[in-house]
Amino acid sequence: RLLRLRGGSWLSGSWGGGSTAGTSQQQQQSTAFSNAPNAANQKANPENDHEASNPPVDDISCLAFSPPNAAGLVGKTYLVATSWDKTVRCWEVSMNANNAPSSFQTSFGQARQQGQPTVHSNPIAMQQLQAPPLCCNWKSDGTAILIGGCDNTGYIWTLNNNQIRPIAKHDAPIKRIFWSDMPRPCVITGSYDGTIKFWDVSAPPPSPSSPAAPQLLHTIRLPGNSKVYAMDVRGAVMVVCTSDRKIIIYDLNNPAQPFKEKVSQLKSQLRSVSIFRDC
Repeated sequence: RLLRLRGGSWLSGSWGGGSTAGTSQQQQQSTAFSNAPNAANQKANPENDHEASNPPVDDISCLAFSPPNAAGLVGKTYLVATSWDKTVRCWEVSMNANNAPSSFQTSFGQARQQGQPTVHSNPIAMQQLQAPPLCCNWKSDGTAILIGGCDNTGYIWTLNNNQIRPIAKHDAPIKRIFWSDMPRPCVITGSYDGTIKFWDVSAPPPSPSSPAAPQLLHTIRLPGNSKVYAMDVRGAVMVVCTSDRKIIIYDLNNPAQPFKEKVSQLKSQLRSVSIFRDC
């Protein structure tokens, strides 16, 4: 449950657990959270890793850094975490060497050459949901956070006005959520219901008095209704790992048909997948 920084990489102190039962009605409550240290988490830290202020009180399900050099962040770096305590939390992260502040995107090695770097995490905001969130990600310009979870609903959390609204709906929990500009700006969700869905987010936000239903663009139904266990999207490439140990690659210019499919050679179930940046 601790968020620690070691050698320039964030680690989650624990993972998993909790109930996956959703709720029929979703309510959100937004609040800033305290910067005070959490006495319950004052554990031994022999490597002097940085511990984020006020971490969640239950297991962490997903972590995501804001996209580097995002236009909407003005050189700042943020970290978002979802937890089984039904919260989504956001921190601003910075680093300095010899008391000279610098962007966290600066090379950790360069900062070390200037002196022992110090990492700072400042709590920015928090959303309280009705069911545990399982995944989070960022809009490509860094202005919004995408959230999916056990209430079978996907949300977009706009940071400048701290508003959250539903943008996706499935028949089972959403395991992974992504922003994509291919073939057009949209949100992609992968679910335990055996589908991957593409959602239109170009329409203006509905008014609270007349909320509009999420606008579905396209649906991919996985073979055998297998669940989405892991997933990644980069450019026009999407990779999906399913509950029947298949690895399926899609070209988002033509998502109707898989580009390539194979069965994993690993003995255990795949839980994470990542596409190389230079693929």
